[in-house]
Amino acid sequence: MKTLRPLTLAVLFSILVASIAGAQAIPQATSPEEVGLSKERLQRISAWLQTDVDKKVIPGAVVMVLRKGKIAYYEAFGYQDREKNIPMTAIRSSVSCL
Repeated sequence: MKTLRPLTLAVLFSILVASIAGAQAIPQATSPEEVGLSKERLQRISAWLQTDVDKKVIPGAVVMVLRKGKIAYYEAFGYQDREKNIPMTAIRSSVSCL
């Protein structure tokens, strides 16, 4: 149940970002450093979520970090459906349609 709360907040935040962005495409940063973020620190998110997927704490997740109006980090982890072995996907072309 404790894991569900952060995931719910992340989904709500994504919806908020999408509504603010409207139909505009969100530009991609060339690197996290371009927007003042550390690539190494963002990789901690990858390690944390992959560990939770491997331990079957969560089936999967899609994470997006925006800063200064640009996507600094956008990755998919795990499965949309673990039983059917359908991987989670991060589709960049639909970012503005969340």
